[in-house]
Amino acid sequence: MAEKASPPNSYSLRAYAGVIALVGLLVLIGSGITYFLNPAWAAQTQIGAGIGAALLLTAAFLRPEAIRAALTGRQVKYASNAAVKSLAFIGILGLINFLVVKYEWEYDLTETGQFTLSEQTMQILQQLDRPVEVIGFFQNSDPRLKLANDYLERYRHYSDRLLVEFHDPEIEPILAEKYELSNYGLVFVSGDNRYETSGVDEQSITSGLVRVTNNADRNVYFITGHGEHSLNDGAEEGYSQVKQALEQEGYRVETLNLAASETIPADATVLVLAGADRELLNTEVKLVEDWLTAGGKLMLLVDPLEPAPLAGMLKTYGLALGNDFVIEDANYSLVTLGPDGLVPQIIAPLIYQYPYHEITRSLNGFQSFYPMARSITITPIEGIGKITWPLLSTSAGSWAETDLETAQPEYTPDVDLVGPLHLAAAAEDIENGVRLAVFGDAGFVTNQNASPQWANLDLFVNTVDWLAEEEDLISIRPKSPTNRNLFLTSMQITVTILTTLIIIPLAVLIAGLGLWWKRR
Repeated sequence: MAEKASPPNSYSLRAYAGVIALVGLLVLIGSGITYFLNPAWAAQTQIGAGIGAALLLTAAFLRPEAIRAALTGRQVKYASNAAVKSLAFIGILGLINFLVVKYEWEYDLTETGQFTLSEQTMQILQQLDRPVEVIGFFQNSDPRLKLANDYLERYRHYSDRLLVEFHDPEIEPILAEKYELSNYGLVFVSGDNRYETSGVDEQSITSGLVRVTNNADRNVYFITGHGEHSLNDGAEEGYSQVKQALEQEGYRVETLNLAASETIPADATVLVLAGADRELLNTEVKLVEDWLTAGGKLMLLVDPLEPAPLAGMLKTYGLALGNDFVIEDANYSLVTLGPDGLVPQIIAPLIYQYPYHEITRSLNGFQSFYPMARSITITPIEGIGKITWPLLSTSAGSWAETDLETAQPEYTPDVDLVGPLHLAAAAEDIENGVRLAVFGDAGFVTNQNASPQWANLDLFVNTVDWLAEEEDLISIRPKSPTNRNLFLTSMQITVTILTTLIIIPLAVLIAGLGLWWKRR
């Protein structure tokens, strides 16, 4: 019996079934990309998906034997193996994700430990002895909402006394008014203490915890009137970063002109004299000495070539400021980049190993430098209760240059002191509670030298903490994250999106289809 011939039109269309299937597949992929870029199920996306599906069904109707062969052929076997492997891979990823979520396991792989809380923050959280409410007031579109939530989740790992909640002040204005909200941000409440900040970084949050859980007033007074570094000066030689760092630790920072005062303020916790260019008046010296003898806490920072104040009082603690400036071995000096390359600055000692003391116990391994420092001599003293410690020491290759006019320092035997030399020291009188810290350099914490890359500012704040008898706060402060943002122009953004989302996937797809067409 003769086989019935197919109509001429049907035969013609069968020859183009493969092309119709390819066009239908491309139309479907195009619709999928359109939906990915704009998740709204737009009319053009629906039409494209319908046309693509219709073309694929038409191709299948014209060549049903090809579909059957494809479903039972070797390709299906290989595709099945690939599908099983893909499902196994997805299953392993899902299992890992489940275990991580269930057991809250975290490991910070960032170079700077960006997602790890500092030692200081963990210490404060572990010592919380009362509940602290942290109420975040942000609009849902505010990017700070996610940052604050991420940080506070980490904080809650270390203390169950932290109660955290978030609200939108636009939706709940009465609640915002109840907490006396003045700006969007975080409000800390513990008992009658309240503190508000717009910052959502670790330093702002930790500072908020310290402020609402510490009932004692802690006031740091900086003596003025003798050319000292200004707390309000934001220029390179100013101390504005010192002021900011202390305020973030919960201190109230004030200035004090001794010439216009009859007494040291009764609420003074720590007194600081930093970089005085002129001698103190006798009345000023008496005020400071009387206050210190009564149990005061003093921090003294004195540059080389400047008057050495309070020498008599320092002598009673076995301390003396040298009339010199320190020259360090080139291997232990700060290296700067000059026109001719890297140059060691031998007048700027670099220190990363510190004698043990409460002030320096968390600083070993962290670098600090001293642009120009004078030596401090520590002499053993007789007397019960008085103790002195070195805080900073130079290498054995250093010396104290006593020729203050020379531009080419050179060690002079029997005249210049040979290293190791002390650049800073602390003293305490246990009987009357006096605490004293002396630095032979006042420039190491000016704004230009207070970069987070150095431990200079940490050392300064640690010293104030020790003087204020707040040893629990002594550690490395949270570091600001390194700025690794990549800024692109509109054209660069468009090229990046087209290349990564469309051109490369499409090229891979076309290559795969071409290979399939060749092997079919």
